[in-house]
Amino acid sequence: MARTQKLAFASPSSGTTPHLTAENLFKVRAKVDITHVPFRGAGPAVAAVLGGEPPIGSMAAPRPMPHLRSGKLRALAVSSSKRLASLPDVPTLNELGYPDMEDYTWVGLFLPAGHPAIAQS
Repeated sequence: MARTQKLAFASPSSGTTPHLTAENLFKVRAKVDITHVPFRGAGPAVAAVLGGEPPIGSMAAPRPMPHLRSGKLRALAVSSSKRLASLPDVPTLNELGYPDMEDYTWVGLFLPAGHPAIAQS
């Protein structure tokens, strides 16, 4: 579809792993021009895709999972090295012919320098 018509994809925000994974897949690997539509989080991005504007979403599995299970959304691929146990019928990007398309999110917690220590319970 992306080769014959103008498409757009939703992500939770600019610069997130889902955004950059989709940019890599669409523009670098598949060489198609798909417009990025950033949202303020995965919830609004999923809601937009459910409404068809934009028609494609790229985000971490937890937020769209209830809609995938109910059949309201359809997963095309995952960017993990192996298929997800929760989505066993969904191929990896590697299986679809995009080698080394494995993306993982690193999460850290940060405070400004000099911030007082947080009490642990």
